[in-house]
Amino acid sequence: MKENLQPQFLRIRWEVTTEQGAAVMLETMACLRHRREIALAYPSARGVGGRGDVCDLCEGRHPRPLGSELPSSHRSQLGSPDGSLARPAALGAPR
Repeated sequence: MKENLQPQFLRIRWEVTTEQGAAVMLETMACLRHRREIALAYPSARGVGGRGDVCDLCEGRHPRPLGSELPSSHRSQLGSPDGSLARPAALGAPR
């Protein structure tokens, strides 16, 4: 018998390089679709433990630089470290 599975939202991290050449680690809570997109675009993508109730990217929140502990309401105002929008497509992830 097939169980009615709920979507899983897992915390992941990956490294990006800014236009200035600095390496920055980004982190987000992501659904399976967004985890796949990020993993395909960034070989450094890894699960870091932690489950959530929603996908930050589906909700319109941007990945945040590692170590920045902002309340969720402020996360949506973040862009990537180089000032551009930090959505998977903007980060180079395939659509």
